[in-house]
Amino acid sequence: MLICENHKKINIMEIIGKLVELLPIQTGEGKNGGVWKKQDIILEIEGTDATLPKKLCVALWNDRINPDLSEGSTLKVSFEIDSREHNSRWYTNLWASDVEYAA
Repeated sequence: MLICENHKKINIMEIIGKLVELLPIQTGEGKNGGVWKKQDIILEIEGTDATLPKKLCVALWNDRINPDLSEGSTLKVSFEIDSREHNSRWYTNLWASDVEYAA
């Protein structure tokens, strides 16, 4: 299920899926000297063909990283989609704005 709504003039989408993998937390320092943390999570969702589930990688940043998440949990994730070009190639990211356990 994918729902698009206008929230604070930014398109936020929501999806419900099973958490199948928590990738390691990455850390770094920004150009302004601030420290950041990022963790990618892999969600499995139903595809158009129910026998072929799809997987999505969603990025959690800084305070959105939840150490209590566990693989196998069903999550509702609100996210923004962002694409950028680098060296004539396009890259698309899903940035989580909220993660909660789904009922």
